Parts: sequence; structure tokens; C-alpha cells
Amino acid sequence: MPRSIVVTGPDIERTTLAAAIAHRLHLVGREALLLTMGSANDPGTARTAAFYGGLPYGIGVNPLGLSQAASMLGDLGSAVIVADVPADDAIGETVEKLDAVVVVAGSAAAHLPIAPERFAGEIDVSGFRGDRLLMAPTVSRVLAALPAETTVRFIDGKQEALCEDLLIAPIAHDTGRLYFGGADHAVVVCRDDKPELALSALAGNTTLLVITGGDEPLGYVAERAAAASTPLAITRETTFPTVQRIETTFAPGPPRSLKQVERAASIMAHIDPEALLR
Repeated sequence: MPRSIVVTGPDIERTTLAAAIAHRLHLVGREALLLTMGSANDPGTARTAAFYGGLPYGIGVNPLGLSQAASMLGDLGSAVIVADVPADDAIGETVEKLDAVVVVAGSAAAHLPIAPERFAGEIDVSGFRGDRLLMAPTVSRVLAALPAETTVRFIDGKQEALCEDLLIAPIAHDTGRLYFGGADHAVVVCRDDKPELALSALAGNTTLLVITGGDEPLGYVAERAAAASTPLAITRETTFPTVQRIETTFAPGPPRSLKQVERAASIMAHIDPEALLR
């Protein structure tokens, strides 16, 4: 029986599927060791490896080379390596040295230099596309979309927090508490002349508060953000272009939270990960 599952295909789908398979193995009580292979000099690969390392079944915090991954086979016991591997010319050697079967995210199998007996199948990952939670950006991804001169405060430890929704502070005379209370983990965009709405947003489960217009918010807004450990961004742009920028960040991307991995695993609930090894 093969001892590893190599997951390959397009970057985002591959990473999401690899994490989902490892999580499903974990749920059925099978020890899984999730790792990513590639160059530590590639920022995306390095970031994925660091994320994997924080999962219950992740290995290390850096991408592994082939010799490093292969050296683990002798100590596996009944554990299964789930390796996130780019679809390049070296994948055939990787599969052989890891004693692996290959799972392809999508339909790129015909172009891979792998032996037929090592091919476990193509998996339809269309369910990942358009899923709101899987498309949720991190705080750092939202901030990267804002103008370079944006002032950011209270960001420590929150860079990888998910923004699962986008809310615009309403033009209203009430406090907006019911409005903000209807969404969890949102990025909220609020004009600088609406401190009462900014405070209402901070009273809810807001992940990131963006103040538009360029003026400093009133002191007690900043104090409340600091007390709630909610990142605060202040931009000179008006609300409409700011919202347009943030909307572009709600797009497919690799998972960056256990919650997203759990969601991907639930989408793949029809897949028996142990059957892939038979």
C-alpha cells in the first residue's frame, strides 16, 4: 500500500485540497502529516508551509525538499504523508521516492509524467470556487489593497485574521448596532465623521475597521479599537473607492485558517481519503 498522497494541480486548488484531505484523515483517526514541497524563496510557498505548520497535522514551518520528505518514510508507522507538490517535471521522481499515489486537483493529469499505477484520480474542486468562507481575505491581504499611505494601528498578531464579510457603515441617525451585529468577522468601512457608527462596529465582532476621508478618528474611537485589539486603518480615500479596493480581495486564495480547512474538508465530504491509498 502506498505511504503518501501527493496532491498536485493549480496552486490555490492544490493547497486547499491537500489541507482538506489531511483534515479528513485526521477526522477518521488516521494520523496525517501535511507538508508542502518547493523553494523557501518563493513567498507563497513559504507562507503556505508556515500555515500548515500551525495545523494539528502540519510538519514544520518551512517547505521541504525531496530528500527531507523522503527521509521521513522510515519513521512513519501508520501515518500518511499528504504532500502539496507543484505540477512540474520533477513530480514523477517525487512520487516514486515518497512511495505515493497522485491526486490531481482539477483535470491536469494528462500532462503529468507519472506512472499509471500511481494515479489515484482527478478530484473535482469546483465546490471550492465561489465559496464565501474560502474566498475570505486575511487582514494583511485587505490592507495590501489599500493606498500605500494608509495608516495602520493595532495590527500585531492580527495579520492572518479572516475578514469573512464586508460592511459599509450606513448613512443613518441610529447607532447601527443591529446592522453590525448581523455579521461576524467583518471588515467595516466607516467615514471619519461617523464616530458613533465606528463605535458600534467595534462593539460587534469586527475584524478590521477602515476609516475613510483622511481625518484622524476621535480619540475614543482609537481607544476602543485598542481595547478590543481590532486593527484600525485610516485612509485619505473616500468610501466608494475604498470599498472597491476591498471587494477585489474577496477572491479565491489558499486557506489561511483552520476554519477554512474545515470548510474545504466538508465540501470534500464525499471523498474517502483512505480509499485513495488502496
